Amino acid sequence: MDQRNPSFLFLLILPAIGIALLWWNVLLAARARKYSGSYFEMDSLPFWLGQNLSGKFTYQWAASCVGRCKSRSIV
Repeated sequence: MDQRNPSFLFLLILPAIGIALLWWNVLLAARARKYSGSYFEMDSLPFWLGQNLSGKFTYQWAASCVGRCKSRSIV
């Protein structure tokens, strides 16, 4: 590889970009799984700039954790 020729940088940059995009996708998928079922419900639609924003957050908790999430005592 000739270091004066910048074309060899594509061999380094493109896989790095691919790995970064793959990691970003993994993080977004984990976030979507964690917060799925949670949403904000606005009281008034449409919302205009300068108007007070009001509404409520709705969460849906997974009931499957009840049987699996047990705490152990060290004693």
